[in-house]
Amino acid sequence: MILLLERIELYTVSGLPLHHAIEMCRQHSNKKTDRVLEAVKRRIESGGSFSASLAQHMRISETIRGLIQHGEMSGSLSQSLSSTRALLEREDELFKKCTSATVYPVVIGIFSILMMFGLIRGVMPQIIPLLKSLHVQLPLVTRIVIGFTEILTLYGVSIVVVLILLISCFSISYKKLYPLRRIVHLCLGNVPL
Repeated sequence: MILLLERIELYTVSGLPLHHAIEMCRQHSNKKTDRVLEAVKRRIESGGSFSASLAQHMRISETIRGLIQHGEMSGSLSQSLSSTRALLEREDELFKKCTSATVYPVVIGIFSILMMFGLIRGVMPQIIPLLKSLHVQLPLVTRIVIGFTEILTLYGVSIVVVLILLISCFSISYKKLYPLRRIVHLCLGNVPL
């Protein structure tokens, strides 16, 4: 989208009409983008606005649509395309920063879980008989760890399969259901950093 807006801005600044600028962009695009741009061009040639045709055929936010629409109405489309492109670039940069900031905690979390499973599957089965042979009341935390180990030893594969299914169902529901996204965002917004 950023490259498309940059090209359209470049062509309109050089004096090309909008539908010719879109035709020029079609020459350097893949098949999917070419079909979308063809539909946008047809709608513009039939009297529709550029912002409305972009909103209909491409997934753009209301903010971007409003910026482009304002540029169309005020006669400064190239300036609004430049502002829109800058906004998209800032959004992209912020998304990349957030993604890179979450990579380290995710990697540490994965290795922690793998180490926990290694301890539960490898070390704990050797220690549990020793602890049980002492015939003393074990501390609560130790009894919880022993119970957790026995449950994972018996039902580990089933638990992993169920977790994978639950995560898959949640991610599909998250993408399709707006109320679920809203609840998740409210919960995440209330979690202290």
